[in-house]
Amino acid sequence: MKAMMITGAMAGFVIGAASSLLNGGNTQTAFWHAALAALAGGWLGRWCGNVWFTSILEVVAKQQRERQEANNAALEAQMKKRS
Repeated sequence: MKAMMITGAMAGFVIGAASSLLNGGNTQTAFWHAALAALAGGWLGRWCGNVWFTSILEVVAKQQRERQEANNAALEAQMKKRS
C-alpha cells in the first residue's frame, strides 16, 4: 500500500511540475503545483491500492471457499460409495 501511495505521489509531482513549467509558470509556482499534485496523486494511489488489495483478497477467499466445497463434495461422494 505504501508503494502505491509513494508511486502516485511521485507521478503526481512530476506531472504537476512538468505541466506547470510547460504552461510558462516560474519555478516557485511549478513547485507549488507539483506539491499539490503529489498530494492528490498520493491519495489516489492509496485509494487504488486499497481497492486492488481488497479485490485480490476477495478473489483468493472465493477460490478457497470453492476449493473447500469441491473437497467436501468429493468426500461425501466417497462416503456414499462406501456405504
